[in-house]
Amino acid sequence: MRITKSDEKLIKINNIIQKNIIVLADDNHLINNCNKNIISEIFNESKRHYFEIFCVNDGIEILKIFFNYENKDLFKLLITDENMNFLSGSEAI
Repeated sequence: MRITKSDEKLIKINNIIQKNIIVLADDNHLINNCNKNIISEIFNESKRHYFEIFCVNDGIEILKIFFNYENKDLFKLLITDENMNFLSGSEAI
């Protein structure tokens, strides 16, 4: 879910929208896209939260995203496949 420039101004002015991170991990890009659409629709109803959704292909990319953010509290949801290349979902968790 993306926000527009006018939404960014509202965030700065009202400071009511909270940024959160959702990570979707699957080596099948079609499943990642379906999951992204479902998650976007679920959280689209909420106007007080902004979710940045990352779609990744394996467990190593999960770790890269996680370790690139200082504030680990921003991570609210991780949906992962078990059988992925390089690093499985349970190994990444």
